[in-house]
Amino acid sequence: MLYAKSVMCRYSSGLYNRSTSTAITKKKVPLARHGFKYADTIKEAVTASLHLLSTDNYSAVLHHMPHQWEKHIDHSVIEPNVYKETDERQRVEMIFQSLFYIGKGGWFDSVLRQASDIVDDLCDRRFDLLKSMHPDTYVAGDTVLLVGEGNFSFAVSLVDLNLPITVTASCLGSDMIKTSGDNIAYLKAKGVRVLLDVDATKLDEHCVLRNEKFSKIIFNFPHVGGKMKIHLNRALLKRFFQSASKLVTLEGRVLVSLCKGQGGTRVDKPVRRWDDTWQVVEMAAHGNLVLVSVEKFRNDIYPKYTSVGYRGGGCAFHIDGALVYVFSKREPLYPSLEVETLLKCLDGQVLQTNFGNLVCEGVYNIKYRNSLFEMEGSAVHYLCEQLKTLVKTSYAKVRHISDIDVPLHTELPSGGPVCYTEGEGFEHTLRHCLLDVLDQVLQLWNHTSDDIMMYPGLVFNNIGTDFSCPPLSCHVLLLGHDLQDITEHYLRRMLDTCKKDAMYVSVAHFETAAEFWHGFTSGKNIFIRSDNLSDIPVKVAQEFSFTAERIGGFTCTSVTVIYLDQLSRLLFDIDNWRQLWARHSLVIFNENIPLFKHSCFDSRAYTFDICFSDSSNFSVVEFYNILWQVAADIIINVEFLNLFESPDGWRSHCYRITYQSFEKALSREQAIIIQEAVIGRVLCVKLGVSIR
Repeated sequence: MLYAKSVMCRYSSGLYNRSTSTAITKKKVPLARHGFKYADTIKEAVTASLHLLSTDNYSAVLHHMPHQWEKHIDHSVIEPNVYKETDERQRVEMIFQSLFYIGKGGWFDSVLRQASDIVDDLCDRRFDLLKSMHPDTYVAGDTVLLVGEGNFSFAVSLVDLNLPITVTASCLGSDMIKTSGDNIAYLKAKGVRVLLDVDATKLDEHCVLRNEKFSKIIFNFPHVGGKMKIHLNRALLKRFFQSASKLVTLEGRVLVSLCKGQGGTRVDKPVRRWDDTWQVVEMAAHGNLVLVSVEKFRNDIYPKYTSVGYRGGGCAFHIDGALVYVFSKREPLYPSLEVETLLKCLDGQVLQTNFGNLVCEGVYNIKYRNSLFEMEGSAVHYLCEQLKTLVKTSYAKVRHISDIDVPLHTELPSGGPVCYTEGEGFEHTLRHCLLDVLDQVLQLWNHTSDDIMMYPGLVFNNIGTDFSCPPLSCHVLLLGHDLQDITEHYLRRMLDTCKKDAMYVSVAHFETAAEFWHGFTSGKNIFIRSDNLSDIPVKVAQEFSFTAERIGGFTCTSVTVIYLDQLSRLLFDIDNWRQLWARHSLVIFNENIPLFKHSCFDSRAYTFDICFSDSSNFSVVEFYNILWQVAADIIINVEFLNLFESPDGWRSHCYRITYQSFEKALSREQAIIIQEAVIGRVLCVKLGVSIR
């Protein structure tokens, strides 16, 4: 989302970009820095792109940019390497921020002001879409606890909605009876339980509430009172979340309303520096709560609500532009910090199959048992079902096979991870691609008369130093005597369904025989490309032709492998494989358009260095293997910093680890504990190192 208007008024103080934080520098560069010969070109490009912005078509904007104005960006304002790593929306935002930053006055100011108005409209429309992506706040049978009610006017407005819910309204202190007596009496007459002297930070200690559970707990505009006490307001939120998480049901929600700009999330407006916000996501993480949605605070729904400020003070809060942050409770990342429990993650895990039990690394076992193909509602499951539907309508005789029919391992050197047969200890390799088990699939194909065979299956990737690569990938194999370009048809259909107008399918036939095996006579790679020429094409499928034996003789056969996880990331703008695998992530629909609802709406990344002395047991391979087994879901990057060697032979290793959770709660404090009490302790036990 763009925040152009807030940027326009900050020429002198520099910019802060919520997505890249380092992309925008504080150096102000006048328009003359670019040379005025470019002025008309930039003006024309900005003006021509305004109508594209109003349609929210970022791809079209970027397609227009490379030919006219992208090359005129001042790279002292936007770092080129950061720009290349961002998505379409962020690129548009950064370019506009750069233009706002360098241009001021005259026609340029006028054009930018016009763009700013459109950008504000975009913000409003995207918020409306955002709200429509989530179910209504209240559902029938909800038990709702309101805390910090002040004058109880919000409770009155809520009760007046006549929803089939049960409401308990509470307030800190009892002095509000004098000024809110009428509201309290009204609520009691409506059957609402009213509790006084309820401390929102000690709900689990209250004599009545501590024995109850609520599906919704709501705290509107919490505040400790006074100004310039942002650290105290964070502490208030932290203690509230820790207490509320003990009273909310497992499927319940905790809602907090804050004034505009206070939350510090990616949708807050205006954008503030992180250290100048209440850091609501991080504070909630202390209660194992994650942000699942953000909505506008709707004054029109609660017409009788009047904010009275801290403890009913005379100064009310400014609630125009206020946001409601909705949190969900999750299980802790590490239920136990016992070393013995942690070390079990490093033991070989048994993967049970119809072709024998395989002993492999635990990270493979865990992901395989939580297959995205079996996770109803996941992006991969959705795309697989769409492919099944197309295949069913295109062919008369379809056979579906699964891992019950095909082994996970191969005797051939596939390049996949090593595994062992349980008991016997024979070494095998897990399949790295579904083509690794094509011979087994062909054995099934040879004895059928079906038109096409469809096999969705997981494949295994080697784990190493790159934490941006998932341990497992999701592929689908199609085998038939005449596939009729069904793969390209399917890909185009999905691009159209997901409204990816700036993307298209392209095909590249193999040019060298080195890429062929299994007797393939021809083959092609299938890519999805973007209208933006600077984007790298992504290979989403491979197709081969060869001669295969069937009942009655040999026939010309085709086989296609579609990379559904790659396709999912393109169609739904998924940045990290962990978002795709998160349990609570799912595909939802808005006006029949599939959208990806993230398990966690917003999360923070934390980076820490870890240094340890060398030992005879240390190896770099085993070090990375431990990180994968113990914390694969939250370590997003590991960087080697240095190796220090003293004159007497003593050595010390230093690495930089970045943590981010896309499913469960993670605060900075928790990340430190994980590095010290989880990773540090396991490294000491397994590798014999000493943490410095």
